[in-house]
Amino acid sequence: MANGTEQKHTALFGRSPEDVLSAPGRTELCGNHTDHQSGRVIAAAIQRSITAAVSARTDGKCVLHTNMGAFEVSLSTLAPAQGERGASAALVRGVAEYFAAHSLNIGGFNAAIESDIPIGSGVSSSAAFEVLIGRIFNALYNGGFVKPMTIALAAQYAENAHFGKPCGLMDQAACALGGVQLIDFFDNAAPNVSALDWPFASDFAIYIINTGSSHADMADAYTQITADMKSVSDILGVDRLGHADEAEFVRRLGEIRRAAGDRATMRALHFFGENARVSDMAAAIRSADAAAYARIMRQSAASSESLLQNIFTPAQRDRSLAIGIALARRYLDPIGGVARVHGGGFAGTMQALVPIGAEDGFTRYMESFFGKASVIRAI
Repeated sequence: MANGTEQKHTALFGRSPEDVLSAPGRTELCGNHTDHQSGRVIAAAIQRSITAAVSARTDGKCVLHTNMGAFEVSLSTLAPAQGERGASAALVRGVAEYFAAHSLNIGGFNAAIESDIPIGSGVSSSAAFEVLIGRIFNALYNGGFVKPMTIALAAQYAENAHFGKPCGLMDQAACALGGVQLIDFFDNAAPNVSALDWPFASDFAIYIINTGSSHADMADAYTQITADMKSVSDILGVDRLGHADEAEFVRRLGEIRRAAGDRATMRALHFFGENARVSDMAAAIRSADAAAYARIMRQSAASSESLLQNIFTPAQRDRSLAIGIALARRYLDPIGGVARVHGGGFAGTMQALVPIGAEDGFTRYMESFFGKASVIRAI
C-alpha cells in the first residue's frame, strides 16, 4: 500500500512525499464496554491498516485525499465546528486542537490516504484515522517525539469533543500502541499499559468477520450503554463504575434496580464481571493456557449477550451480527472454537477463535454467507 500512496501523493500534489505513515485497526480481545468506565481491557492491532503519504504545507491547510473523497481543513481556527460533527474533518481539527492545547506543534499538510480497514464495521477505522492524523503532526512538526498514548488521548478528544461520539480510550490506545496490550483505564489520563506476548500461534487464530451491517445508525444505542452505566455509578457516588466498590453495588442492588432500572443494573453486572475477566485472560495469555483463554472468551461472549445486550436493539431490522455469531458457532462449537461480539456491538464485525488447521474451512464457510473477503485474520 505504501508504494501506491507515494505515487498517489506525487500525482496529486506534484511533489514526492516526505514520509509514509500508517495506523492499524483494532480488535478487543476482552473488556467489552469497560474502557469508558475506567475499567480494564485487552486489545490488539489487526492486520489491516490506513496509510498516508504526506508532506508539509506552509499555509496552515490540511488537504486530504482518501478512499472516500477529498476534503480540506484550515487550522486557522481549532474550536469544534458544528457543521463538521460526524465528519472526518472534525477529527483532523480535534487532534490539532489537542496538540496545540498541550504545547505540541501543528501545521498544514498534504496527505494521500488509502485504507483496507472495513468502515463502520467495528474494527476502529475512525480511531485508526485519528491516530494517523496524530502521527502526521508528530512526524512533520514534532520530530517523532510525541508518545503513542498522547496521540491516543488526542484521538479520543477529537472523537468526543469534535466528532460527537462519547467513546472510551480503548480503540485509540490499541491503534496507537499496536501489538497485544493490557490497558487499565482506572486513571484515564494516564492508563497503565502492559504489552503481552501472544503465545497461541500454534493453538488458534483470531478472525474478524464483517457481517455487512453498519454502525452508522447505532450511535444512540452506544450512548445508551454509557448512560445506563453512568446512572448506576451516580447512585454509587462515583464518576465511573471502575471507581465503584463492587461489594457496595451488590449490597445496594435492590435500590439500584428501583432507581436506574433493570437494564442499567444488568449492564453494570456485566461491567464488574467483564472487568475481572480481563485480569483472568491476561493471566491465561501470560501462562500460555489456551484452554483457559477459550473458556474466558466464552464467558465474555455470554455476558455481552445476556447482560450488556449489545448484539441488536429491539427496533433493529438488520440483525446480521446476531446471525453471524450463530452461524459461526455451528461451525466452531464442535471443534472447540468460540464466536463473540467485540467492540461496540449491535452491527458490523464479530470475532472468532479458530483452532489451527480449521482456518481455511471456517473462512470458506463464513464467506458463503457474507461474501468474499468478509473474513479477516486479525492475529
